[in-house]
Amino acid sequence: EASGVSAENLTIEVHSRERLMGTATGGGVAIPHARIESLQRPVLAFGRSSGGVDWDAPDGQLVHFVFLLLTPARQEGVQLQILASIARGMTSDGRELLGGARDAGELRSVLGRPLNG
Repeated sequence: EASGVSAENLTIEVHSRERLMGTATGGGVAIPHARIESLQRPVLAFGRSSGGVDWDAPDGQLVHFVFLLLTPARQEGVQLQILASIARGMTSDGRELLGGARDAGELRSVLGRPLNG
């Protein structure tokens, strides 16, 4: 539990959003997201699966890169801004860099780089 938000509540909200519309974007990327009433600031988590996860992606590919985005419900535009930023970074070059990162330090370096576009 972080910031007064329970893991159970987060799971319910993210699954609820996923049932409305899948969050796999294609190209091996999924961005599950939810707006959380009691959240104080945006939270972004990243996961990478070398084997891939069947996420019912529109292109039929397995998902290798997952960005979990949680934003405060009262901050209207912040979710779209962050989603757009992630999308800009997930070019084929961005996915190649993430896939080639050998450890958490390299992942942080790739994820922290400025986005082109």
